Amino acid sequence: MGIKVLKKLLTRGYFVKTDLTETVYHLLGPSTSYSQKMALLDRADEELMAQQADYRELYKHLPQEGRELEDAFHHYTRLLDNFRELLSTQDAPEERVQELLEALKHLKGLQFDFKEKLWASRGPSTHPGLNELLVFLKGKDEDALYAHIKSEGKRVEAQDRILSSQPEFVRETLTSLIDEYYDLLQDIVESMEEGALSEERDDFLERLKLWGDEYSCHDINGLRFKYDSHPTAIPDVNFCLNMRRLYLEEFVSGHLFDHSFESARAELRQVMDWVETDERVSLGDKSQYKKLHQIILERLEDVARAKSLEDLKEVGQACVGVCNEANGWQIRFSKLR
Repeated sequence: MGIKVLKKLLTRGYFVKTDLTETVYHLLGPSTSYSQKMALLDRADEELMAQQADYRELYKHLPQEGRELEDAFHHYTRLLDNFRELLSTQDAPEERVQELLEALKHLKGLQFDFKEKLWASRGPSTHPGLNELLVFLKGKDEDALYAHIKSEGKRVEAQDRILSSQPEFVRETLTSLIDEYYDLLQDIVESMEEGALSEERDDFLERLKLWGDEYSCHDINGLRFKYDSHPTAIPDVNFCLNMRRLYLEEFVSGHLFDHSFESARAELRQVMDWVETDERVSLGDKSQYKKLHQIILERLEDVARAKSLEDLKEVGQACVGVCNEANGWQIRFSKLR
């Protein structure tokens, strides 16, 4: 899934570090001549176009995130063009340089998020850093492998921030798993230092894949990203349907399915509350949507009671059908919000 392009981007350093920030800082230099500043802007344009072209090859895998990233590229390009016009008549005010830096910071943040989601989506686990590590570990570039392990070590050190976004009931298990991951990273480094990686590579790959399977069973954020886009237009309902399937396949726990079920009910209730209280929605529409809302809740109850994959297929199809009907109403309502 775009892995050749992704590896090229990593090799060129776009995901990790670019020279665009350095270029912008040079524009502030009092000793930088006009011709030098124009040359710096040309360099920034070339760098930006190269990055944009490479990312565009990957947008198809993450369309929504790709649109956001493309908008950020366009915004930064417009600022560079405006900056070029400004420099033709005067020195660059520091606030305009700061505007460029803020736009660049936003762009790089979106690039990082895009990379994380792309690695998570390509598997085999929901953990983006692990999926990337497996690619490096299978390769021959030990310098790149070591650099990525250092990056993953920083990720582990920031585990409190990572875990704070996860529901409380999975945090203890994830904490233990992240500690185990850190130990694995240290073992790989020790193997590299001892010159034993070639002999132990396959063993590390197997251990990391097993760790990834276990982590993915509890990584609600990662599971949500992977499973909330289909088969309906209601993300939390999608998550609930898919978690019931994974529960029946004994991949996730009952607690995790219960969490997905309550999340779906909460999302539906939020929409219903808005419909009931917004004066722009007619009484007739409120009445019809309320009936539809109740049917969706009943179909979700059926999903929660499914005892086999065959049962789930039947009740799931019924749930999808009524959700598709509700989507037409939600599109209408969205125009009022």
